Amino acid sequence: MKKKRILPPTFGGVEEGNVIWHRLDDIDFDELGFILSCHLIIEHYMDQFLMTGSDSKFGWDSAKLSFSQKMALISGLTFPDPYGFMPAVKHLNSVRNQFSHKLNKRLTEKDMLPIKYYLEQYVSYENKSWPVPTDFKDMLDLFTTITCSFFAGSIAARVKYEAGT
Repeated sequence: MKKKRILPPTFGGVEEGNVIWHRLDDIDFDELGFILSCHLIIEHYMDQFLMTGSDSKFGWDSAKLSFSQKMALISGLTFPDPYGFMPAVKHLNSVRNQFSHKLNKRLTEKDMLPIKYYLEQYVSYENKSWPVPTDFKDMLDLFTTITCSFFAGSIAARVKYEAGT
């Protein structure tokens, strides 16, 4: 049996001379971890995409660019259809930020709309017959896979081009 993790309560203020504590019993660590992991893997691919697409003399590692700065650099590029995923990546970043600052945050249908719309456009463009997932984690999984696959293909093409093969 898996042990349920419970964090210490948060301070909720003072009412009538009593301290109010809010328990954190309903944090979905699996959901939180999955969103953070999807965000981190996309950021990893964005880093590599930026590094392979620029002068190797740039100090990317020491620049310590924020995710928003990396998105701004990449958003200036034009992606071929159906890979216009940067608005959905930007939205994923805002959802990740909500999870980072709101302990009891849960994914909602509204949170997933930009990613769902992107996936629907992707499936339609590719003339795929499979349905867009309705489960939030499945949507994130597919979106992360498509996004990282595009970056991986671009990175591989750049490396081959520079090697002259």
